[in-house]
Amino acid sequence: MTRPRDGEAEVRRQIMRRAAMYTAGFAAAAVAIAAVGAALIAWMLTGRGLPFGRTWLTVMGIVILPGLLAAIWKTIRAR
Repeated sequence: MTRPRDGEAEVRRQIMRRAAMYTAGFAAAAVAIAAVGAALIAWMLTGRGLPFGRTWLTVMGIVILPGLLAAIWKTIRAR
């Protein structure tokens, strides 16, 4: 088996760092889209007499909490 050269190891670290940044960016974008969507749903339900804030938090919990728990579970299982 051949040992990687120092330059190759640095390039590999840069690629991994960039991939981690893209992953974090996509996760943040997904949370932002979910928050806006939940706000839209809560806004539509205010016509039915439901309070906006409580409805928004409830819908956010329903949308984001399962994905967050799945990510935590996957991280724990990977270790």
